[in-house]
Amino acid sequence: FRIAAVGLGLILFAQGVYVTLMFIDHSPERQRTWAENRPPGFWVSWDEPPIYGLFGFPHQVGWRLVDDLISPDNLPYGSNEEEEITHWYMGYAPRSYCDDINTFVLLEQPWDLMPYDTEQVGTMFVQDEVWVNGRLTLQTLTNQQAETITTHQADGIQLWRTPQELQPSTYSGSNAVDKTLGNNQVRLLGYDLNHNLADADEELTVTLYWQALQPFDQNYQVFVHLIDTDLRAQHDGAPQCDFNPTTHWEPGEIIPDTHTLRLPIDSDLQNLTLQVGMYNLITQERLQFDDIATDSLVLDLTPD
Repeated sequence: FRIAAVGLGLILFAQGVYVTLMFIDHSPERQRTWAENRPPGFWVSWDEPPIYGLFGFPHQVGWRLVDDLISPDNLPYGSNEEEEITHWYMGYAPRSYCDDINTFVLLEQPWDLMPYDTEQVGTMFVQDEVWVNGRLTLQTLTNQQAETITTHQADGIQLWRTPQELQPSTYSGSNAVDKTLGNNQVRLLGYDLNHNLADADEELTVTLYWQALQPFDQNYQVFVHLIDTDLRAQHDGAPQCDFNPTTHWEPGEIIPDTHTLRLPIDSDLQNLTLQVGMYNLITQERLQFDDIATDSLVLDLTPD
């Protein structure tokens, strides 16, 4: 019995060491430098780690430090890394896929490359460089040019967050709506408007805040229309600038969804109506608002 117990203990110890080497100790980052730094003494059946099948994020690139570098005034941010990773490390700070970003986090080697507007990012300026283990891992860029680029060493920074720090934002817009669509499928919580509307030929930016109440089994487009007697301006598209289809939404998640419309030169906001809603792109069928028996909702263009 003692021999079996000792043997079992050694096996558990070896397994614990392996997990520590692969997923906790990032000096060196073994999955990225497998040939030189594979765990000694552990037999594996592959020469390179598989692309899929290993649990956990594969490397450390300084996201914890980035969270401290981006001030609230420089949100929302964008990135070429996938949302699952950025949300985890950034504590659900507001992220956008549209052209309203104030900061872009550009990774040298993203784990899952997300498409982004290279032309827009090309006009931004590097503010910070983050280094880990002697390697440049990422840069932060903003719309303001810095006098000098600040270099940060991410080694030894805090690696853990409390559950409270990882809670998603509950912000739902400065103008409350609280209307449900599609037999309690999704709720429009509220919206924000830009207020620089005094001059003709201005852009009107509308940010809608959606909350999925049930999983979607099909994708819906969002429409934002400016109407008087005719349709004067519109923006239709999948949520978050076509990057976050409704079938990806998790129940309870709040989705900020920005739409920009060019106001007609002869526009008079007092005579325009802003209408929003959702529809199926294939069938063109609109989701009905549950308690008002209509397929579009009128939003106030001049809220208090």
